Amino acid sequence: MAELAGQGALSKGLEAVRTLLTNVAAYRTWMGAASVAAASARTYLLGEYDANATLPCAAVFFSPENTMRGETQYGGAGNFFARAGSADVMLIEETPAAYADRDALDWLNALKHITNAAGLVIEGVEALAGTGTYLNVRAWSVSGAVRDNPEGQKDLLKIVLRLEWAGPGNMA
Repeated sequence: MAELAGQGALSKGLEAVRTLLTNVAAYRTWMGAASVAAASARTYLLGEYDANATLPCAAVFFSPENTMRGETQYGGAGNFFARAGSADVMLIEETPAAYADRDALDWLNALKHITNAAGLVIEGVEALAGTGTYLNVRAWSVSGAVRDNPEGQKDLLKIVLRLEWAGPGNMA
């Protein structure tokens, strides 16, 4: 079954985050995606990915701390709603073989690996945000990198970026 198209103010915010991310060259490089379409196919909205997802991938979602808001601007016939909001983006990849050992140095290098990738993605977001029709990201934050290695499962690296936006951009 095909993914349902986003409609309305809430889904369009998530779609705009995906559009911005997949147009960042560093994001596609991190994913190993040859095109925007290939990166988009591995950028899951509302966190709907499973253990069989092709890695690296990302999940774009609302957490309890995220908000979406619309506020009227002006009045009368010229009235319109300006939208603002935030969403979380979890970057997920399998720990590279070079850092697969469980010793302290490999653990540290694995976390630096995902942190470096996220930093390059953030720089790309900063460069594209608010240009053309891309989402006008006004702030970003990171909640930290983790290495998730449940017994008998994939050894994963994860980092969560929060993107906050406001004003014009791809939020029609």
